[in-house]
Amino acid sequence: MMNQTKNNALYTSSMKLFFVWFLFFISTTLSYSQKKIEIVHAGTLKSANNIANGAKRLIGDVQFKQDNALMFCDSAYFYNDNSLDAFGHIHIQQGDSLNMYGDLLKYNGNTKKAIINNNVSVIKGDLQLFTEELNYDVSTGIGYYIVPAKIINKDNTLTSNTGYFFSKTNDLTFKNNVILTNPQFVINCDTMRYNTTSKITYFKGPTTIKSKENLIYCEDGWYNTDKDVSRFSKNSYILTKQQKMLGDSLHYDRKKGIGKALKNVQIIDTTQKMTITGDFAKYLEFEDVSIVTGKAF
Repeated sequence: MMNQTKNNALYTSSMKLFFVWFLFFISTTLSYSQKKIEIVHAGTLKSANNIANGAKRLIGDVQFKQDNALMFCDSAYFYNDNSLDAFGHIHIQQGDSLNMYGDLLKYNGNTKKAIINNNVSVIKGDLQLFTEELNYDVSTGIGYYIVPAKIINKDNTLTSNTGYFFSKTNDLTFKNNVILTNPQFVINCDTMRYNTTSKITYFKGPTTIKSKENLIYCEDGWYNTDKDVSRFSKNSYILTKQQKMLGDSLHYDRKKGIGKALKNVQIIDTTQKMTITGDFAKYLEFEDVSIVTGKAF
């Protein structure tokens, strides 16, 4: 009986010790994940209890810091719940390559999420993004907009109504009324993904690519805007002034002027009023010659 009592007491003591350790671990984890925003500089700092309990008003060359993100503005309200409202000449600098600008900023230091409004621009390398409202997660490097925006990346200018950008991988995804304009062509589609490093654009759903030479339609595919090579599938075809080439899969090299179609191939010659079918077709654009093989008919 005495041994059982000792065992129970030992068990209770161990559980208390474990509970204390668990609480310490949780509090340490929470405090680490919710690192306080640091005030780096301000011309003047004064109390703003009329705005919120414990709020501070910072004016003149204001700078904040959290992790690897620096935030600059003309003035700000800094709240005791680790959040802030900033005004005028907003500038968020993250790392060495990402810079965001705007007129207004709401930032929560616990969730590390920012909302930038009015005259918003994002600059990362040769990428420039312009919109009126941007949501950005400092911890993940993911931003998104649900208002019309314009993206410029060297020769490519892209507009859409909705979009995400992933600053760590240089990927962007776009939805709703997506238009990519290049000196050689214009792409219209509903859904697109674009990588600013590889210059490759991927699209889903009804897509048209218009140029002086031809019109390309597909519902799935990709286009390398740097090398001018592409692949299309799902109801895809290439339409020129003289003919229409269809196939399960189309490949096109714009610089070399070579188009290829694989499986269930059709070439419809509108001037000769003739249709040729086969398993494989090759179109030499500069020579205006088509070759069909594999059960050609």
